Parts: sequence; C-alpha cells; structure tokens
Amino acid sequence: MEGFLDIRLKPWLRRLITRLIAIVPALVVIVAWGQSGTARLLVLSQVVLSMQLSFAVFPLVMFTGDRRKMGDFTNSEWIKALAWAVGRRFTTSRPEAAVTGHRRRGVVALARQAEQAT
Repeated sequence: MEGFLDIRLKPWLRRLITRLIAIVPALVVIVAWGQSGTARLLVLSQVVLSMQLSFAVFPLVMFTGDRRKMGDFTNSEWIKALAWAVGRRFTTSRPEAAVTGHRRRGVVALARQAEQAT
C-alpha cells in the first residue's frame, strides 16, 4: 500500500483502517436487515468476486511472466501456458453460468432459506 499510494501510516493504524473498511458495511447490513440481509450480502459479494477474478488473474499472469520484473523467478513457459488456459477458462465459464442460471438457482434457494429462517 505504501509503495503504490505513497501513503505513510503506522502499521497498526493501516491495519485498523483497512479492517474497518471491510467490516463496517457488513455490520450495517447485519444491524439493518438481520440474517436474511447477511445471506443476500454474502451472495452479492460472491457474485462481485466472481466477476473480478478475471481482472486479477490476467495481470498476475503477465506480471509473473515478465523476465524484466521477476528476474530469475519468472514462470516457466509451461506454467505460463497453464496459467493463461486457466485464466481463459475462468473468463469463459462465468458468463456461461450467468446465462444458463446454474448458479443463480442455488443462490436463490440459499436466499429463500435464509428468509424463512428469520
């Protein structure tokens, strides 16, 4: 964080800020909507993480495959090929699941169970 944003904070303060950024929205949902809101927040977070996965995988594969940046620790050619194949699979499987609704049916059932439990 310090190197990219040029922000200098004491480690304990940096940890406190980052943890509060993560926990405050969850606490607001728990207090405001209870267990069903928590289940919906969990589902929403998983959908968002699923969509963001491609944006994290491809730059990581490019970065670890660059000899200028990684030096002796650069990935070998077979690892690069495997990483690109896995990244492509992640990218193509997410829209397919959204269109066919395989995951959505499970998500809806989970949300309904949470609502019935309250």
